[in-house]
Amino acid sequence: MGNRRAPRLSHTGAAGRRLRVRSALNPILWLWSTVSVPLLLAAVFADAAPTWLLIVFAIIAGAPVCTAVVAFVYFARTAPSRLQSEFPVR
Repeated sequence: MGNRRAPRLSHTGAAGRRLRVRSALNPILWLWSTVSVPLLLAAVFADAAPTWLLIVFAIIAGAPVCTAVVAFVYFARTAPSRLQSEFPVR
């Protein structure tokens, strides 16, 4: 069983390296994941933090989410093909 499994895993890894998902929202979604998620986690675990700091965390964490929604609506109306992952970004 171990011998049959190794070729599948190497094939899966090769397919993963070839996979490219490109759309106009990718940079905004990366910003969301690198900014919003850590700030929201910090706000959840900051028990003794002042209220104003938690509000600032929420505003900064919400900004990329709002930007992603606005960008999605913009591209959905003006250039829907840019939202498809098969669109070649040049």
